[in-house]
Amino acid sequence: MRYDAFVRTLTDVVQAGPGHTPSELRRAVLARAARLAGARGGAPAPAPFGNYVDKVAQHAYNVTDADVTALQQAGNSDDVLFEVTVAAAVGAALGRLERGMRLRAVEHRHRLPERLKLMLIRLVSMRRVPDIVKTLMYRPEFWGRPVSAWTQAVMRGPSDWSVGERELFAAFTSRLNQCLF
Repeated sequence: MRYDAFVRTLTDVVQAGPGHTPSELRRAVLARAARLAGARGGAPAPAPFGNYVDKVAQHAYNVTDADVTALQQAGNSDDVLFEVTVAAAVGAALGRLERGMRLRAVEHRHRLPERLKLMLIRLVSMRRVPDIVKTLMYRPEFWGRPVSAWTQAVMRGPSDWSVGERELFAAFTSRLNQCLF
């Protein structure tokens, strides 16, 4: 993976860096959240954080002031809650990343015609082929052609907006999502 060193550093700091909570607790929270998000392994988070960690990992938008207040009333400081929340969020993100990375086929198992096209793109552009292109070219009959046809219809088909306006919308949305294209 391209960002292995960054992921490793982030994980090491969250799990074992200096903090107000024991590193064992942060490790357990991170592992639980990662499992809930799709990674393998992970045991229940230690009490009293179990339900909170599950909510942060699976439905963070549902965390309420009442959830935080209950943990504070149980004697947990804001610093403890911050560390548990960060460990749960990082664990969930890493779990989702692992789940996504299981699709190594999209990275390495293209059929010969698609492999040749990808190699040509790499040679001509002298850059890494964007992930979206690899995804479109992996089993193109299943995903690539249908989504390309849909995109073509949306971007070039009949509309109250001009093609230029639609391209601008797409570029602006991609920029908001920090997606270069």
